Amino acid sequence: MLLLSCEKEQIVATKGVIKDYSWLDACTWLIEVEEDDKVIRYDPINLNDFKIVPKNGQQVKFKYKPFDGAGSCMAGPIIKLTSLKEDN
Repeated sequence: MLLLSCEKEQIVATKGVIKDYSWLDACTWLIEVEEDDKVIRYDPINLNDFKIVPKNGQQVKFKYKPFDGAGSCMAGPIIKLTSLKEDN
């Protein structure tokens, strides 16, 4: 994971896997990232802003900043994506 810092907000660059969590109440697509032998599930608020059609198991590279707000999924931290690309 790479941390890029600005004076007001922190942007994080990492890799992950898009997962379909629609089976979990109030959830849709999450991005799973493995860090230090644990899995973190990020809940992106703006996944549809990018030209990627989400697929379960799709590997991606992405940059994000933390989003200070409430979500309905509650499966992990809410993030705002700043970049999203397939990781082939």
